[in-house]
Amino acid sequence: MKALVLAAGKGIRMLPHTNDKPKVLIEIDGKPFLYYILKNLENAGLKNIGIVVGYKKEKIKDFVKKYNFNVSLIEQKKLFGTGKAVLDAKQWIGEDDFIVLMGDNLYSVEDIKKMSVLDQDFM
Repeated sequence: MKALVLAAGKGIRMLPHTNDKPKVLIEIDGKPFLYYILKNLENAGLKNIGIVVGYKKEKIKDFVKKYNFNVSLIEQKKLFGTGKAVLDAKQWIGEDDFIVLMGDNLYSVEDIKKMSVLDQDFM
């Protein structure tokens, strides 16, 4: 099971906070928001994580390195919404099962388990 986090957008409604960083890197309680999403994915047992990046992608690359997250970054060159972001990740996804998470929404470990086949009671 793979997890695809969509984090390519410009975050226009979050200006001026997103002038110099993607929305997913705005700090909440001392850490970038994306940190909490990735930690919850790991705690839910998902280790194969891809992040679709676009706007200020170098900042997300630096964040991943700083916090030592083992993820794949997938570039979305033209920002055409959710469907295009998933399509741009098609090669990374391959034939594997996957879940899609919005990078600006917080999902609990329990939420993630219910979305994935890791929760057998849900199936």
